[in-house]
Amino acid sequence: MTARRSLTVQEVNPLKNQRLLLLFSNGHSKVFNVSQHMASSSAMPELMDDAYFDKVSVNESGVEWPNGPRLTPEFLYDYGIRVS
Repeated sequence: MTARRSLTVQEVNPLKNQRLLLLFSNGHSKVFNVSQHMASSSAMPELMDDAYFDKVSVNESGVEWPNGPRLTPEFLYDYGIRVS
């Protein structure tokens, strides 16, 4: 199994209802519910806008939005729900 510190996000696909489908470097796929894990929608109201939410991308430290939050692979992995 991949060491935790070398876990990376290989691919991200935005889904409906502020969820992300993620493929990790260890081969696992998970769905992460952004709205459930952000402190409140008022903290990042732009993430509630579907057009903005769909601009998510993979970067060297996880996933990010333009001028917005970054989420680490470990956080996404720990709180994501595994899919087959």
